[in-house]
Amino acid sequence: MASHSQDVADIIAVTVRYCWALDERRFEDLEQVFAPTCHADYGADHIMTSPQEIGGFFGKVVDTRGVDRSQHLVANHEVEVDGDTAVSRCQYQSHYSTLTTHGSGVEDVGGMYIDSLRRTEDGWRIVNRVVRTHWRLGGPDPSEASAAQSAASFVLAGSFVVDTAHRDEVLTAVRELREALKDEAGILDFSFTADEAPGVVRVFTRWRSENDLRRHVADPRVKEFRKRLGKAGFTDANVRRFAIRVETPALIPGLPINTGA
Repeated sequence: MASHSQDVADIIAVTVRYCWALDERRFEDLEQVFAPTCHADYGADHIMTSPQEIGGFFGKVVDTRGVDRSQHLVANHEVEVDGDTAVSRCQYQSHYSTLTTHGSGVEDVGGMYIDSLRRTEDGWRIVNRVVRTHWRLGGPDPSEASAAQSAASFVLAGSFVVDTAHRDEVLTAVRELREALKDEAGILDFSFTADEAPGVVRVFTRWRSENDLRRHVADPRVKEFRKRLGKAGFTDANVRRFAIRVETPALIPGLPINTGA
């Protein structure tokens, strides 16, 4: 087994490999960055679940926006390794030079990559990435959809997979966490339940704001839960984000639910 310092260096190298893959248009190299089944949330409803899908997304962006050259930089890495799983965050800057029929231009974007990784036979691979954009200079104006990640209220829903023998342990850990955080502001709903399929856990959480979710993730008790999740044989996740624009009672004919305002 590699040393802790070697694991940290290898994980940082994965984030750097991602930058080279994009800037040199070698999108097939993303298979050396992401697990075959992954979850990548780039905001504005851009959710990808494989290295090929991520490469296809960036290829389309390059073509439709006339990107001639790009340069992705990552720095200020923070990495926590726990056996064969790890979490990492780093800051990024992306520079794009565009050439279109309307002329040339430059766009600069900065933000953060938040990654969960798993050790594989081929090295460390990202199984979950969340991209948060903090600033943007030049380029097209952000679309209305780009505001989805900062909506006043939103839902995270989907599922993840653990070893079947450990699923009950995970659900027990979730109940303990929910009880410990019952007075935490900003959590409007918090539900993890067993699915009919073995080893699958269904997720439904509703949040008042982005800041509430970030505060939740930084809580030491949540970090401890994530370690327990890793030890339970966590493999795949498919969790999506849904921005809530309008909320009304669910008036369904013939069913006596939510009949009030």
